[in-house]
Amino acid sequence: MAFVNGAIENNYRYYQYYANAFVSIVLSLACYLTYGGGMQKSAAVLVLASVAAVILFIACRNELAAFNKRAEDITNPTKRNDHNKRVTERQRHEKGGKKGRKGESG
Repeated sequence: MAFVNGAIENNYRYYQYYANAFVSIVLSLACYLTYGGGMQKSAAVLVLASVAAVILFIACRNELAAFNKRAEDITNPTKRNDHNKRVTERQRHEKGGKKGRKGESG
């Protein structure tokens, strides 16, 4: 369960933030264009909001992809078993190395 919580905290929360910021900027821009005088008032606002929306869209898609990859790594039993085998082999190697060192010095 800690792995899932880590994936949520490290990727999914950023995805939520970027996606919500994207939606709010798009809705604010739509309201500005509809009720705020539109293009006559300020083209700079339109350009800045559009650039911010594109950047936030790319960021939220990136974070969602990273979260999905981490969630797949956590839930895929073959990858988890491969990881467990590597950890077990590393621990055996470390224990074997320590025994050899103790035997040499004694």
